[in-house]
Amino acid sequence: MYRLILAFYILLATSVAQGHHSRAGYNLDKVVTVKGTVTKVLWRNPHPYYRIESVNAQGVTETWQFEGFAVSAYVKVGWLKDTVKVGDTVTMIGSPNKKNGQRKAGKQSGLLSRIIQESGKILDANPPENAPKSVAQESDEEEQRESEYSDKIMETKGTHDFSGNWHFFVNNEEGQTGGFEPPRSWPLSPTGQKQVDNFELKNDPFYQCINFGHPRLVEWVWARRWTRLDDRIEIETEMSAPNQKRTIWLDGRKKPANFVASDIGFSTGSFDENGTLTVVTTGYSATPWGTIIGLDSSDQKRVVAKYNLSNGSPKTGYTRMVFEMTIEDPVYLDKPVKRWGAYDLAPEHEYVPFSCDAEASSAHLEYE
Repeated sequence: MYRLILAFYILLATSVAQGHHSRAGYNLDKVVTVKGTVTKVLWRNPHPYYRIESVNAQGVTETWQFEGFAVSAYVKVGWLKDTVKVGDTVTMIGSPNKKNGQRKAGKQSGLLSRIIQESGKILDANPPENAPKSVAQESDEEEQRESEYSDKIMETKGTHDFSGNWHFFVNNEEGQTGGFEPPRSWPLSPTGQKQVDNFELKNDPFYQCINFGHPRLVEWVWARRWTRLDDRIEIETEMSAPNQKRTIWLDGRKKPANFVASDIGFSTGSFDENGTLTVVTTGYSATPWGTIIGLDSSDQKRVVAKYNLSNGSPKTGYTRMVFEMTIEDPVYLDKPVKRWGAYDLAPEHEYVPFSCDAEASSAHLEYE
């Protein structure tokens, strides 16, 4: 099991970190400083955007669009919609888009690191919970990974209560660069292969606020909230629509005859003597990119997932939830695919509900 989990994390860097969109288009090794006047504020989920006009050293007027991290993260540290307003004079610092040199002065962009207001106040665009880690910290994480996983992890006895707020386990580098290519190495059917061959990231349904459903939700990098009740577990995931709330029935019920197929399906769960939760989900509707980024799913999809609570991180003491998933879909896959991953309990994280905005979700496409 350890070898499989380790292999999973190697794979994670290229295929799992399914955030809103890739940071690969930005030059993260360079810093650009732009002072100007704010002309537009797009304070919406999943990312806020600021547009400013500035005069560069050559006297040319430039228009810059800077992308922030997440509205929910800013609200927690007191950064609100009117903290930076149209008409404000500010200095924006961030990583420039790699294509800026190929574009006109009126179409420059960057990934925001901080804003310095005219008063001198500094707004950190990467709040502490999301701030990039140092090389030493990343090294510590790698050592921590090895110390936390063993051949026994999926058999570790633990509580049956999976309640809490959970962060998907993904390091800073993976969050910046991973997860934005289709599953080219999967055992695809001719239909699946054709779709992957014609892959274009701009077609992600999320950019138009179209639900992509389960199991892509399982590997969504945003936080999720699990609530354990007597007869069920309810799962809500940040940066997903309210109707994406999943229910795992634990009372032995069968899928109702009149069940209406959906992108999240119908899930039943049971525990074994070691506390492992096995969840079987069927009843799916055909869904654009419903299994993973770049691959649709059909109404024949079936997913079996196993979850187990480990002893937690030796550095934080918090519980870790490990999962493994088997995905079947004869329309798009020639044979079942297995996935592995982990969540870390985040007791201080406050779950933030989400409402999608198509303009904000697709705003980055203009600059890619």
